[in-house]
Amino acid sequence: MTARVSVRPADWELAGRIRVRSTGCAQGDLGGGGPAVDSRRRAVVDLPWTVLNQVHGARVVVVEGPGGATGEAADAAVATSSRTALAVLTADCAPVALASPEGVLGAAHAGWKGLRAGVVDPTVRVLADDPNAGDSDGVVRLPSEAALTTWVAHRSHRTLEPLFAKLHE
Repeated sequence: MTARVSVRPADWELAGRIRVRSTGCAQGDLGGGGPAVDSRRRAVVDLPWTVLNQVHGARVVVVEGPGGATGEAADAAVATSSRTALAVLTADCAPVALASPEGVLGAAHAGWKGLRAGVVDPTVRVLADDPNAGDSDGVVRLPSEAALTTWVAHRSHRTLEPLFAKLHE
């Protein structure tokens, strides 16, 4: 039996009708720039992408429109407008997608250094404080806290426990 590699990115919907797409080797290298990368990105999501200069820290930027904040030194972004594509590029780090019921989108690049720096907590707080969040209860639903915990736990067990304790305060 031979293994099959999907040529389509994984695609699912979060709260607020936020679409999340996860890519793999079949979509090619989506980092860097140039016509070939732009073409591969358009094949995944045909919008201007926000790609941060990921530095393994806890800085969160607010993206005010499609392609906004591209190249900023940060590891998380929150979009204040619809039709915005936030990209997180990973190798051994985890991408974290966040969404509010009102359709506010957040994305974080979370490796062990970013988790230790606390990248998820300020992202959740910016997302919940967004003026587009309307009358929400301030609660932001993580798409899969258990999946993130399982995926990273073997490398950063001591970091995750206080991180998730903060999220539940």
